[in-house]
Amino acid sequence: MVGIVEERGQSVSVEASVLTPVIVLVVALLFGCGAVRLAQHELDQVVWSAARALSVSEKLTKAEAEKRVEKALEQQGLECIGGPQISMSRPKAVFGDFVQAEIQVKCWVEVPIFGELTLASSAESTVDTWKGE
Repeated sequence: MVGIVEERGQSVSVEASVLTPVIVLVVALLFGCGAVRLAQHELDQVVWSAARALSVSEKLTKAEAEKRVEKALEQQGLECIGGPQISMSRPKAVFGDFVQAEIQVKCWVEVPIFGELTLASSAESTVDTWKGE
């Protein structure tokens, strides 16, 4: 068979050129999802800590609690665009009552690949009404 050219094995470069962008996109998507999850985890930690502080101290004002949340977010490396939106409630506890201190935080963050996203978290902590302060 003279004149017939063997073409086996030449499709590898075509396959690589088609699959490379897909693999790069999947890896970038994984890194982006990881960054979003990390930011959400950091926000959850800050909010839980703030809820606990709010439930423990009767003397903690809303302004002080907001400053603590903003400082904690900064320490975690989570930069909220325009600052976080914070809402909290701590009902007045009567001795022996079951009362929950609650805090909610909404934060807009810049995440690689996805751009600007809104993260939100809320936490509750039981107010210790049996302690004397």
